Amino acid sequence: PEGDPRRGIIDRPNQISRGPDGKFYVAGASGIYRFDPANPAATVEAVVTGLPANGLHPLKAFALDSESNIYVNVGSFSNVCQSYTSHGSRDPKQNPDNFRGKQFSHCPEAENETRGRAQIRRYKRLPDGKFSTEFTPFAKGLRNSMALTWSKAHKLLLQAENNRDAIEKFAPSLDS
Repeated sequence: PEGDPRRGIIDRPNQISRGPDGKFYVAGASGIYRFDPANPAATVEAVVTGLPANGLHPLKAFALDSESNIYVNVGSFSNVCQSYTSHGSRDPKQNPDNFRGKQFSHCPEAENETRGRAQIRRYKRLPDGKFSTEFTPFAKGLRNSMALTWSKAHKLLLQAENNRDAIEKFAPSLDS
């Protein structure tokens, strides 16, 4: 209803899934929320918070495993540190040390274990049904994993990657 303080709690919702507890889980740009479908307005709660909601890839995808742990995509702030400036030219005369246009030989945002981006984070479900506020990086170096699902049969997380822009610029083997 109009004037409800909970209205707008979920910033840029991207995914909704029914969890093993029968509740609906919704991915917002800064967190994962859940609610009981019988009474959504009274039961909405944040289960994972503090996710970075800025940069080029703010939308989140998530999956729950067989033990109800949650895996969350945290997309890279940039294009995984690629530079699109004139220094990104593949012309060795313009940029002899970095002709493929990478800004760094590695990507610091993807390698940060405590607050990194370009990764899938695993949040452990606690015995009381809440989720740990601490996460474990499950996979790193992923620009933006926009589809995650858990295979119960194989006990395996599957993901679909929204990979680099302008890859042909940085992969000479793709040139025609």
